[in-house]
Amino acid sequence: PAAITIGSGKNFDLRAVDKVGHKVGLIIGSNPRSDGRRRRFTPFGIWLTEKGRTGAYLHVKVAPCNDNSALLCGYVHKTFRTPHTEIVGRPIFWDLEQVSPTEWANGRVWDAENRKVYRAKVRLRETELRVEGCLGMLCDGQSWKRVR
Repeated sequence: PAAITIGSGKNFDLRAVDKVGHKVGLIIGSNPRSDGRRRRFTPFGIWLTEKGRTGAYLHVKVAPCNDNSALLCGYVHKTFRTPHTEIVGRPIFWDLEQVSPTEWANGRVWDAENRKVYRAKVRLRETELRVEGCLGMLCDGQSWKRVR
């Protein structure tokens, strides 16, 4: 297609034209590195959370939401150092709208330690996914590392 619509409803043109009129394709979802290899620059995949107060941590699968693929969700993929395996498959954040190429907001996040739900925002950085929960103007969160 010549254009795609991202979760926020914004259209992105997949074509570009250079100065002499040749069409130049854009590569979506990867950034060139100086050594010529490409690195993955997408929120989709499995992410390692920070350890909680008890030493427990999770692998979270980040993907389009099951009921609305235009939105971003994160599901508990695997638990570590916790007996609470019943949370596997549970959404940890959901219904996030893309607000920029590297940021999602206006969704909800579930804090697995205190079992409360907060307003959520997610920011993709070069080597991490910053996931924050907010109560009013106060926000706190974790920086997750990519597993795969």
